[in-house]
Amino acid sequence: YGNIWLHAKDKMSKLRSDRVTTLPPVRGQPGRSPRTSHQQNVVNLQGFGGEADRRQHVVISISKTLCRLPPELLSERLHYLIRMEPLPYVLPLRDAFEDLEHIHLVYEALAPGAMCLIDKVFDDMHLPEEEADEGKGFCERTVQQIIWKVMTAMKQAHSKGLVHGSLRMGCCYLNDSDSFDSLQILEFGLANLFEYPSSTPPASVLTPPELNRSDPVPLYRRDLQCVAEMTYLMLQGQPLCKLNDSVEELARRFQRGTVCFGDTVHAKTSENAKAFVLDLLRPPNFKKQSRIQACHEVAIHMSHRWFRPESENVAQLTESYDIILLRKYDTWRTTLRLRTNFMKILADHMSLARIKELWERLTVLADGANRVSWTTMVPEILRHCPILHLLQKVNKAFGENEELPVIHIKDTQKMMEAWRRKRVREILWQVFNRSKAFTGVMSAESCVDGLTSKVLHVWSRPMRVLDIVMPSEGRESIRRVDELIGHIKTVSFLELVAKTDAAEPP
Repeated sequence: YGNIWLHAKDKMSKLRSDRVTTLPPVRGQPGRSPRTSHQQNVVNLQGFGGEADRRQHVVISISKTLCRLPPELLSERLHYLIRMEPLPYVLPLRDAFEDLEHIHLVYEALAPGAMCLIDKVFDDMHLPEEEADEGKGFCERTVQQIIWKVMTAMKQAHSKGLVHGSLRMGCCYLNDSDSFDSLQILEFGLANLFEYPSSTPPASVLTPPELNRSDPVPLYRRDLQCVAEMTYLMLQGQPLCKLNDSVEELARRFQRGTVCFGDTVHAKTSENAKAFVLDLLRPPNFKKQSRIQACHEVAIHMSHRWFRPESENVAQLTESYDIILLRKYDTWRTTLRLRTNFMKILADHMSLARIKELWERLTVLADGANRVSWTTMVPEILRHCPILHLLQKVNKAFGENEELPVIHIKDTQKMMEAWRRKRVREILWQVFNRSKAFTGVMSAESCVDGLTSKVLHVWSRPMRVLDIVMPSEGRESIRRVDELIGHIKTVSFLELVAKTDAAEPP
């Protein structure tokens, strides 16, 4: 839902304490709306951010453009998450504060050596043969242990009306890489507070968001579908659907609840594991009528026979995965990284106008399925952006065969535009953040200095803020700065956003 800082230092909040406001207390108690004032008292980090406590914390910074609730109700819900009893295997929320652009959610700290579940699975799959023979290798039994703990967290969260909405391996961390009991899941409970962002890492979650967000019942089924996706990925080393499927094809697949087990890698997967995945994906209209509420459906799946294996099946569950499955998982992991980097490269170098021109030209070159190949797309990108050296780093993002037309034009364009808006908006806020102008207003002179400075978070290569916000295209820096700021003495963040690609589409 936002940018995640795994080890944010609390001293950053103290530097902002004179300008940043905490979210107000619940309705009926003293405090004001988080959108009506931005010059209240210091950040509230009592209990875990004081002088005696210098630990780092997990901070998720979410743009206010994604807020689904009015300020007072959002504040009330966040205070509920802060006060509630900790859930098993869920990283607890400790505090929340805001500036003009973001709501910052401060979570309990992760261990300095915390490992993402994606990397943990990769490491276990590639253990030396002698360690794998000792029972430490990755096998179906290991997947079973991981999913049981995820389901335990879901059972407690769903009973309180909390859903995750984008559950994936990338939001699961282990404080101790040798113990699954140290599992910590990030972002639980945010699905009903914030919109699902369009600029998510490609292929990280294939489960499509629900179309009807007006439904008062939380998205319990979406969490179950995400668990099915995680289970399938760890069992088979490949995603539940093809990575090159279009959004419409993904939606049809999940609406039908179908999954393929015909690949050779499925030969060693137990029938109970296959049945578990199918049960999680089964659409409501194909399930038996039950009086059990949707929030308690997780308990039914936790009683599945896959979690109660018979003695004759133990050997199958503990058999280490073969090399074919390992290679498939490596391919998925690499593809996830390359596609994200591809989006970042284009977000840094192409304006929305150039992106639109690009895809208009590619539409003419597309095949009957509205797809193009990598070798067709690259020359069109290079017509206005001389970034061949960067594109060569991600040339396998859409598969080994660069001649195969697998890039869906409409879906890729939509995602590319979302990443561009995200990038421009974030680096514009960097200009104000650097000058501690958390109210969103600063002097024109300071703004010019910020625009001509380097970006803090490099996506493709070190660049100036101005060169990303307004690619040169033959124009001098002075001219571009004049287009953005003009002759005014003070600059407003919101007015600046409206003049750039960061503006929300009509």
